[in-house]
Amino acid sequence: MSLFRHKIETFLCGFLKNINTLNEEITSLQSQSQGIQIVTKNCQSISNRLGPILDELTVPDSVMRIIINLPVTESEFKNQLEMLDRKMQFITNFDEEKPKACQEVIENLEIVIKHV
Repeated sequence: MSLFRHKIETFLCGFLKNINTLNEEITSLQSQSQGIQIVTKNCQSISNRLGPILDELTVPDSVMRIIINLPVTESEFKNQLEMLDRKMQFITNFDEEKPKACQEVIENLEIVIKHV
């Protein structure tokens, strides 16, 4: 009976060790999950704040294609040119110390407008 009892105790000790290991892994995963949630919330917050600004700073390819390819008499040409003008105004009204990227956008838009 002692051998049987020893085997059961050994089995139960191993089982308890496995349970403790699983508990540690679950705790670690929960901690990692919380960290990921924080990062995700931060990314969403940044995206929500920067998204509208980036939308105002970028000029879609479709706008450029229409401006380049349509005759100036087309109403869509005028609409896209007005959108481009709004973007230029947004950039122009940006803070006096514009980031370098904004300055490059302004220069590129000015080049496009000169060619229109």
